[in-house]
Amino acid sequence: MNGHGHEHQISVNLEAALHHLRSDSNAVMPWADAVYINQHDDAEKGHQVGQMGRIYRGADSMLVWLGEESDDSQLMANMIVEQVNGEPEMPNEESQD
Repeated sequence: MNGHGHEHQISVNLEAALHHLRSDSNAVMPWADAVYINQHDDAEKGHQVGQMGRIYRGADSMLVWLGEESDDSQLMANMIVEQVNGEPEMPNEESQD
């Protein structure tokens, strides 16, 4: 059910993200634009996208779900860290095959 008490179908990817985010020890308040923004209303989507910078700046923390792990997940994670930090991430021992 969504925040208004209505059932809402979600994608397999969103279901996986919610499963992985679930925690018995920490309160998690996920935001999924596919659920909370009317995807059939371009005006609403445009308005919400315009609010994202303010929303993200006000968040205590953020977690981005890129999908289930795949063969090249470590490569992508390293690229993201490099973009954020401005320096290459050293591969961990697991990724050295």
